Amino acid sequence: MSLNFSRTTLQTIMRPSEYEIFVAIIREIAGQYLDIEGILLTGSLVQNLELPDPIGVEFRGPMQKAYAKIVSRSQRKLWPHLDSDLDIWVMTNDVGGTAELTDLLDKKALELLAYLAEGPDRPLSEWIKSKRAALSEFYKNPDLYNAEWREDGIDNPWEAPHFRRELVRRVAVEMPEFCRRVNYYFRKKCPDNFFEIRVYPGATFNLRPEKIRVEGVIDRTPFPYFIKDWVKREQNALLVLQSDDPKYYPFNENGHVHSRVLADAIGWTPVHVDMLYAQRSNQNGRE
Repeated sequence: MSLNFSRTTLQTIMRPSEYEIFVAIIREIAGQYLDIEGILLTGSLVQNLELPDPIGVEFRGPMQKAYAKIVSRSQRKLWPHLDSDLDIWVMTNDVGGTAELTDLLDKKALELLAYLAEGPDRPLSEWIKSKRAALSEFYKNPDLYNAEWREDGIDNPWEAPHFRRELVRRVAVEMPEFCRRVNYYFRKKCPDNFFEIRVYPGATFNLRPEKIRVEGVIDRTPFPYFIKDWVKREQNALLVLQSDDPKYYPFNENGHVHSRVLADAIGWTPVHVDMLYAQRSNQNGRE
């Protein structure tokens, strides 16, 4: 089952007719690209209105405890707030030669997690260094994007500057009342910085930053998360576009689930995923 607009917090700021316009804009812009596997909306504005009853989960063993620290449930925002924006995630098809990349990232995720579990009190600088050594060649690597995302010498295809420019232009013209509402209620402004667009190849879609504060600076070195800890079809994702035969979850409910290998190895169950929030505690530098 997938979440639909009428069941999300997005309807607090966007009218149903505006949502239809917005989806149409996204789909029309996406039609200029040949390799999009899917597009979803997520973030604090795309949450199921029906928050589940609170549940408690006991993390058992060093691997579960280490992963729970990485996931850092205390950071999660389950409701709109002054600094809310709208996250638009685009998944592209994988380029040639990357067929084994998901398996490789699964292996690296387990190796990194075992490293952290063996030394839970090791300095965060060592943890960050180990992630960089293992993952830097895969995260935001322009070579993993098809040529259409790198045209005109673009060296940051994950920010999709052409896609973003057209989206911002059309929203300003076609959804002025929505923008006025956003600009009244939120700090981020529409259409300027209210839309957070990120494009990632399918194979690396679960490589997401782990926010760690080190000496007053936020490090955003990624980790290959179990994808359902980031996006879950029935809780915090609106699927606005998908290809005819998507390969990966969440666009294919029965498709490849990123880092399921990790989840199975440490006994990370649906109950762990459903624990949407945890009281803020000492996160050992994690924001």
